[in-house]
Amino acid sequence: YLQIAAGKSGSLLALPLELTLLASDRQANLATAQKAGESFALAYQIIDDIKDVERDQMQGSNNILSVLQASGYSAEAAFSRAHALASLYLDEATECARALAHDSGNYLCELSLDLADAIAAPSHKTVHAA
Repeated sequence: YLQIAAGKSGSLLALPLELTLLASDRQANLATAQKAGESFALAYQIIDDIKDVERDQMQGSNNILSVLQASGYSAEAAFSRAHALASLYLDEATECARALAHDSGNYLCELSLDLADAIAAPSHKTVHAA
């Protein structure tokens, strides 16, 4: 699941950071920029899955909650684990973005912090086992 989610949008989210670093001759920070984009993409996908769980279940689509439940987590535990993973990836994205040269990761930091604030007090919907 995580590899698919990272591959789905991680590179696209890292690209603006990488281009900025290349233009400013800061290639040493490219791996950090890639990690920042990938971490943000994972957090965003997990949060989107939590938000869209009912729609995904009706459509028979897999998301992080259904994957966790299929792995043996209860609905409540899957929700808690997904929320914890999203927070972890947002923290990682923020940390990596802050480490980039010349404040080139500031906007990603802002986006990560905004998303973290949005999930700080999640409202839990009842999650039915798939």
